[in-house]
Amino acid sequence: MLIANFLGITLYLYLFWKRLKEDYAPEKVFNLAVLVLAGVLIGKIVSVYFAVNYQFWVSFASGFIFYLAGIYRMKINFFESLDAITVSYLPWISLLFLTDAVKERSLYNFLAFWVCLVLIFIYFFLNANYKKFTWYKSGRIGFSGVVTLFLAFLVKSFVSTGIELYFSLALVFSSLVLLFVLSYAKD
Repeated sequence: MLIANFLGITLYLYLFWKRLKEDYAPEKVFNLAVLVLAGVLIGKIVSVYFAVNYQFWVSFASGFIFYLAGIYRMKINFFESLDAITVSYLPWISLLFLTDAVKERSLYNFLAFWVCLVLIFIYFFLNANYKKFTWYKSGRIGFSGVVTLFLAFLVKSFVSTGIELYFSLALVFSSLVLLFVLSYAKD
C-alpha cells in the first residue's frame, strides 16, 4: 500500500503540474496540489475516527473544500484546475484499487481498477477531441474533466446503496450543471 500511495501521489503531482504548467507558476500549482492532498489526508484521518463507513466521501469532501479554498486564494481557474485534478487523481485511485484487489483478492476492487483505467482513456480521448464537437460551442478547457467526473460518479451511483447513492447522484447532477455552465460560458 505504501508503494502504491508513493507512486500514486508522485503521478498525481506530476500530472497536476503538467496540466497547469503553461498557465500558472510552479509554486501555485504545487501549493494547490499539496493543499488538496492535505485535505484528503485530514478527511481520511477524521473518517477513521468518526465515519469509518464513509471514508471516501469524507476524504472527497475535505479535499474538495481545500481545493476550493486553494483556487480562491491562489486565483486559479476553477475549470482548468478541475480538469487537472480529475486526470491526476484517477491513476492514483486506480493504483489503490489494484493494490486492494491483489491484497484482498477482491473482484470489486479489480473491476474498479479497470473502470478507472477506462475513465483515464475516456479523459484523454475527450481532451484530444473536445474542440471538434460541434455541439460544444464554447470550446473551453474543462470539458474532459467534467465529463469524466460525471461518468465516474454515474458508475459509482450504480454500485452505491443508501446515502452513498444520494451523494453519487448529487455529484452526477452537479457535473451536469457544471457542463452546462461550461458549455455556455464566455471567456
